[in-house]
Amino acid sequence: MSDIDEKVEELSRILEEKGDSYVSHAEKVLAEIVDLHDVDCIGSLISCFDDDSEYDELMFSIIHAIEVFEWEDYVTRVIRSLPQLLQQAPRWAEILHIRILNSEACRHAYVEAITGASTDQRESARALLAKLVDAKPKFAEKAKPVLLRL
Repeated sequence: MSDIDEKVEELSRILEEKGDSYVSHAEKVLAEIVDLHDVDCIGSLISCFDDDSEYDELMFSIIHAIEVFEWEDYVTRVIRSLPQLLQQAPRWAEILHIRILNSEACRHAYVEAITGASTDQRESARALLAKLVDAKPKFAEKAKPVLLRL
């Protein structure tokens, strides 16, 4: 098992068990994961999102951890994880996409990456973006270039 796998497994266990001082312990492990500078952690960290999390701040810490990587790597792995993420944590899937849409550089990287996505990934993105546009019309202009590629 790689260092990343061990650390992500430790983080998952901390998030699940919610023991004493679990937030600070989770933050420490997240920092250790980021310090490994391994882009492969993105998909594993995405699997830690939980719509029922007691602390949104902890979920945002995961977002900040995966946003340290290059946009192309970040969006490719978000797209790759999207079908599962939509089932597991649809709220956090939306939040990730709002953040992607709000960054011009990230949005362009997403548009490029979505063209190489699987049918399931593209359908998941289409459904999520359409829902987001319906719920938050101000994102329509930002989402339109992505939707046109789908």
